[in-house]
Amino acid sequence: MERRVAPLAALFVMLSMGSAAFAAATDPTPVPLAAVTWPVSTLLVSEIQTGGASASDEFAEITNVGSATVDLAGLVVVYVTSTGSTVTRKASWTASTLLGPGRHLFLANTSGIYASLADATYSGGFAATGGAIVLRAVGGAPVDAVGWGDATNTFVEGSAAAVPAAGSSIERMPGGLEGNTTDTNANASDFFSQASPNPQSLAAPPVPAPGASPTPSPTSNPTASPAPTETPLPTIAPTATPAATDPVPTDPPAPTATSEPSAIPTVEPSPTASSEPTQTPTPTPEPTPPSTPEPTPSPTPAPTVTPLPSVTIAEARAQANGTTARITGVLTTQLGALESGRKAFIQDATGGIALYLDVAVIGGLPAGSVVAVIGTVDDRFAERTLRVAVADITALGEQAAPPPSLSQ
Repeated sequence: MERRVAPLAALFVMLSMGSAAFAAATDPTPVPLAAVTWPVSTLLVSEIQTGGASASDEFAEITNVGSATVDLAGLVVVYVTSTGSTVTRKASWTASTLLGPGRHLFLANTSGIYASLADATYSGGFAATGGAIVLRAVGGAPVDAVGWGDATNTFVEGSAAAVPAAGSSIERMPGGLEGNTTDTNANASDFFSQASPNPQSLAAPPVPAPGASPTPSPTSNPTASPAPTETPLPTIAPTATPAATDPVPTDPPAPTATSEPSAIPTVEPSPTASSEPTQTPTPTPEPTPPSTPEPTPSPTPAPTVTPLPSVTIAEARAQANGTTARITGVLTTQLGALESGRKAFIQDATGGIALYLDVAVIGGLPAGSVVAVIGTVDDRFAERTLRVAVADITALGEQAAPPPSLSQ
C-alpha cells in the first residue's frame, strides 16, 4: 500500500507545481512565494547591479552583519535564472577567507567597469529582467538569497525585489553608512532601489562603523580580567624597601657617643668647679644621633615603571595614526596566519583590528589565545591596523574563539 501512495504523492506535487506555474504565467500581478526554509542570517547578499552603460557593468556584494568574523571557506555564490532552470557558479572559497563584522566582499563581471576594484570576478551576466543571487554552502542549503524582477524560482525570499534601472542597483536596507542589516526573508521589503551604487570590497572599512557609545559598559568587565597581568609591577616596590634597610646599619656607629661618658668621670675628680662648667658643654656632640634614616624616600623610583594603560579595541581604532596603544583581546586567527606569517586578527567585546607583525611568525599562538599587545595604530589598504613587534605580544591564556556564524 505504501508503494502506491508515494507515486500518487509525487504526481500530486507535480500537478500542483504545474498549476502554480500556469497561474504565474497568466496573472501579471506578483504573487508572494511560499516562506523559505532557511533561517534569517548574519551573512547576507547586500547589493546587486544588473547593468549600466554596458550590460557587463554588474556586480554582487555580500556582507557580514554579525559580531564575529566569518570564514567563507566552503561557501559559494551562484546566479539562478528567473525560472530556476539554470544555476551558474560565480564565486567559491576553498581556502580560509575571513570576513570581519561590518565588512563587505565585492564580486564583479570580468568585462565590466567594476572588475579592477572587485575582490573576485566572474564571467557571464545577470538577466536585467529577473533572476536570483544565492549564497550557500557548496552542495548545501542557502544561507541567503535575493530574487528580483520576474524571478519565480525557489530561491526568492517572499516576493522578488523590483528590477533596478540601468546604472542603479538594489541595496539591502537601511543602506549607506548605516550598513545593510535588515533581513526579514522578504526581498521586496528588505531592498530598495539605489540610484548611486557604491560597492564595497574587503579593503573598505566596516559599515556601520563601531559605535563609541556601547563601549563603556562592556569594556569595564573585559579590561578587568587582564588586570592580573599587571600584578608583576608591584614586585618592583619591595626591591625599593631593602634599599632603605641599607642606611639602618649605619646607626650602630652612633653608639660611639657612649665612649664620651668615659671621659666625663675622669673630669669629675678635678676639684675645680670652674673647670666643670667648661666640661659640661662637651655633651653637645649628642646631636650626632640625628643620623635619621631619612634616605627612606628612595622608593620614589617606582613611579617611573608606570605601564601604558590598556584601552579597548574600539578606543584604539579611534586613535590617530602613529599613536601607541595597548590592547587585550582574543586572537580570531592563528598569529601569523595571513600575509606569509605577518598578519593576524584580534577582537574584544568592542570590536576587532588587524595585527601586522614586524617579522614573519610560523606556527604562532593559535586562535582563541588571549593576548596583551602593544603597537602603533595605522591604516593598511584602508584597514585599521596595529603595527606590532612580536616581542610586545604577551600570551595571557586561552579562551574559546567566537565560532564562524552563518545564521542566527
